Amino acid sequence: MFIFNRNRYIALVGMILVSVLIWYNTILLTNNFQNNQLPIPTKTQYMGLVLGIGISFFYWLKQCMTIIPST
Repeated sequence: MFIFNRNRYIALVGMILVSVLIWYNTILLTNNFQNNQLPIPTKTQYMGLVLGIGISFFYWLKQCMTIIPST
């Protein structure tokens, strides 16, 4: 039985998209509001994005290995 199917790949894309949105939402909430421009992420914040995407990928992989799809 193959545990990776179309639905799981869609779930992976959704998880990565949500991770990026949460990451940028955190930047919007924590940066100072000085003018009408959106904040530009720093190098450290980009490293946090990579870490967040990596955690999301490994969580998805763990869930794929734990939950066996019914055929």
